[in-house]
Amino acid sequence: MLLLSVLAGAWAGAEELPDRRFGFEAGMGLLSHDGFLQTPAGGEPGTATAGRPTVDELAVGDGSYRWVAGTVGLGRYALDVRYTTIGDSGHATLDTALVSQGNAFDAGSAVRTTLGLDGLSLAFTRSFAFGEDTRLRVGPWVGWTAFDLDVDGAGAAVDRSYRVYALGVNAVLDRTIGGGWRVAAEAIVAPAFEGAATRFTVEPSLSYGLSDRVEVRLATRLAAFRYDDGHKQVWPNRLRIDRRVMPAVSVRWLP
Repeated sequence: MLLLSVLAGAWAGAEELPDRRFGFEAGMGLLSHDGFLQTPAGGEPGTATAGRPTVDELAVGDGSYRWVAGTVGLGRYALDVRYTTIGDSGHATLDTALVSQGNAFDAGSAVRTTLGLDGLSLAFTRSFAFGEDTRLRVGPWVGWTAFDLDVDGAGAAVDRSYRVYALGVNAVLDRTIGGGWRVAAEAIVAPAFEGAATRFTVEPSLSYGLSDRVEVRLATRLAAFRYDDGHKQVWPNRLRIDRRVMPAVSVRWLP
């Protein structure tokens, strides 16, 4: 992040942003998940099948993706807050036996699953101008994910909830292309370290200004989420989620 700031400072123009500014955004998208939700009981070996259950075998690979976001800016600096609700529920029949949170599900078991992965994130960025039409925003990012899994079968059940955080860098490259149109690309890089999740996100987008204060944005978000608490227990909770949101449509208001 420091290297990006130095390079951007060397290349950036002197264009100044308004002293104070605010923005709001709300959107929704179609969701597709791949991955698995390894969930032991107390970190004890034998209380969870390795790399299972998968989201496909639980029929929770789709679902809803909605968010609200706000921006507060002061000169070249801005604070972005985003809350996202992500969830799906489904009915499935297990093809093979499964152990999760110490509970054994036989092959052929009918299960009903509810999965939630809501998230809150904060990004504090500095803006750098490259000519009149291109701008880079870069700065630290922190995010929290609320993992909630509820699996109900005829003779066994799983009910697990916990919160996971991630720390990284957020960068947004934005370019005005004329006629009210803008293109942008956002990246979030949150590397793994003890106790934290790994997050990688890329989101290209195309926006059109309906007026000076309102614009519509079309985007696709690709994200990878990894968490492993092997630092504190023998058999870890291990989450692996690859997410595709396509398309995502939002409305942004700049009062």
